[in-house]
Amino acid sequence: MKNPLVDKSIEVALMVINYCEVLQAERKYVISCQLLKSGTSIGANIHEEKMQKVKQILFIK
Repeated sequence: MKNPLVDKSIEVALMVINYCEVLQAERKYVISCQLLKSGTSIGANIHEEKMQKVKQILFIK
């Protein structure tokens, strides 16, 4: 089952990673690290939410 939210979060994370590489090349390390953490946390939050739903389903059974 395709989840458009997951697909978009991966797309955003990849764009953020590419931009962070540009920032690091320009020696803007602090903002690059902060952007990398926040830009990739979207996918981690989605994954965590999905796992919570799985745990709830398993608990009910």
